[in-house]
Amino acid sequence: MTPDAPAGPPPRPFTVRCAVCSRWTTAPVAIRHYGSISGGSTVTLYACPTDAATAAPGSLPEEFTHGDGDKR
Repeated sequence: MTPDAPAGPPPRPFTVRCAVCSRWTTAPVAIRHYGSISGGSTVTLYACPTDAATAAPGSLPEEFTHGDGDKR
C-alpha cells in the first residue's frame, strides 16, 4: 500500500427506494419527513429525481418547530 493508493474500496452510494415508483435510486430527493411524538425516531421518505417534482409535498426536518418556536 502506498500513500497515493486508496485505503479500500469506495463507499457505496446512498441508495433508497422511491416512495412513488418503488425503483431504487442513488440520487434521492427528500419529499416527506415524519417525526415521532415521543421524539425518538424519525422517518424520511425519498423520491427519485423523476418523481420528486410530482410527489405530494410533506413536512421536511427543517420545517418542524416545537411549541417554544425552536427547531430541534
